[in-house]
Amino acid sequence: MIIKKSAVVFTGLVVVAALLGCEKLEQVGLEKEMNLVIKAGKGQLSLDEKEGLRKGNHPLIMQLSDPNTSKLITLFANLPSDSHQDLLKDGYLKWKFINLDSQKQQVWRDLVQVNIDMAAKQGAASNPSFSQAALQNASVGFAVVDIPEVRAKVVSWYILWPEGQPTWVTVVGAKAAGSQPYFSAHLIQLPFLKEKAESRLPA
Repeated sequence: MIIKKSAVVFTGLVVVAALLGCEKLEQVGLEKEMNLVIKAGKGQLSLDEKEGLRKGNHPLIMQLSDPNTSKLITLFANLPSDSHQDLLKDGYLKWKFINLDSQKQQVWRDLVQVNIDMAAKQGAASNPSFSQAALQNASVGFAVVDIPEVRAKVVSWYILWPEGQPTWVTVVGAKAAGSQPYFSAHLIQLPFLKEKAESRLPA
């Protein structure tokens, strides 16, 4: 019996070690991808890096070519290094929209307006909970979202509306986007940020 118990304990330790190893690999992968996005957003990618992204069909290439998503990449890349460190440490950056400077506010306004205009063209009725007025009372920022089913973490730009579901766009780790686990992870994890403390405002 002692041998069997030891075997069970040993097996348990192996499983825990394996899980911790996976967690560390996911974090390393996130930081590597994040550094790549920051370089891209600052226009610091070398020709070899750009070519490597193209050959690998990396979604960052498409993100940079989209005028709306590229604004988010630029916004994220040019946050202070302290903000990037806080994001990795705390798992989120959260600010009241009205407390951001006018330049950063405009990025959020532009993306909201693009979606409002698209919905109007499709004949959808206006939604008071998704509007420029509602944005004034929203919390916004960037969050690390864990998608355990695919063993990946992403960073998403988000809006926590006073009412209704959050809005988000993934800026780091877009390879993981599009699956049901990806959507579920955002819909579950982002609302919890409403209870979190505000982050330091970016300079």
